[in-house]
Amino acid sequence: MNFRFLILILSLALSLISSLAHAATYAYRNDSFSYDTPSVSASTVTWHATGASPACTTYPLGDDDWADISFPSGFKFTFGGVDYTSVRIYSNGILKFGNDASGYHRNYSNLALPITANALAFSGCSQGVPTNIMLPYWTDIVAGTGNSTAGASVKYELITDPVTNQDRFVISWVNVKLYNTTTRYNFQVVLYESNTGVNGNFKYNYTTGSSTGSAATVGVQLSTTDSTQYSYNQAFIDTTNGTSILWYPANQLDPKTAEYRFDESIWANTPNEVKDTSGNSQNASVAGLATNTAAGKLCRGGSFTNNTSNTTIDAISTPIVPGNTGSVDMWYKSNVAWNAAASDATFFDATKIATRPFFL
Repeated sequence: MNFRFLILILSLALSLISSLAHAATYAYRNDSFSYDTPSVSASTVTWHATGASPACTTYPLGDDDWADISFPSGFKFTFGGVDYTSVRIYSNGILKFGNDASGYHRNYSNLALPITANALAFSGCSQGVPTNIMLPYWTDIVAGTGNSTAGASVKYELITDPVTNQDRFVISWVNVKLYNTTTRYNFQVVLYESNTGVNGNFKYNYTTGSSTGSAATVGVQLSTTDSTQYSYNQAFIDTTNGTSILWYPANQLDPKTAEYRFDESIWANTPNEVKDTSGNSQNASVAGLATNTAAGKLCRGGSFTNNTSNTTIDAISTPIVPGNTGSVDMWYKSNVAWNAAASDATFFDATKIATRPFFL
């Protein structure tokens, strides 16, 4: 019997392996697509005209560049437990909160998270490891007039929801391109106003078009021990319908060891590609012929063939070692009704009988 798991949640009652990574402050889930197209009143970022200090870059004019912007009066956003009234924008698809001594705006070659290496050197300027950054689309982007580019920009504005009256601050990379290419695309970060001292939610939105994510890093990094990576050089953007990723404090979730939403756009049988969105870094891997499908209960899901042999396993292999007690919650859809004539109604069986495999 073929079936689909749609959401798999493992509770904290399961024991963790001793090498469990540091829990991350932020978790994520795929969200229904939405996009705030910049209005005519949106402000446009002004980039540096030269690369000398304070720009500290070989490529100014919105190439490997940065710009500071202040939030409108009364708007604040809490990130990593700190309230901010401004943010630094890197043209290469990064937002930096707080004092910036890393010089990472110069780094046009994206890396996997966590970032642990110092920034590229620039004479007379600081370099270090970045902290307190959002990475909606870190790659070699031109968002100004550098590299003989016209029509590319980063715009920002405050929007008030007419129904909830909640303010959101939207920063959009508009008609930008990859260095030395001509293809254009758009993406944005939405910061939802938060209460003092309470970490706010934020969203990454990607419009339809040519951008896929295959040459970018997407995630959040507060420090080398507190980061959450959504993707690294992996195609994840739905180029037909668009993609939205909602980020929220991991402590908003009920305590759990791991959460697998199966929202990845494709499983390519690479290690740790099935993401744990609980913030506990318990990423899983595909075993056998398990596939990702668009026909999930919420967003996407996983599709698994009927496992009737203990020598052939089609499943998701997690790094979790179960303890004596615990629970597993999931959405499940069978291709055949369980009470249908001659149907196989076995869901899990932990016995050692050859035709009753158990794999988690």
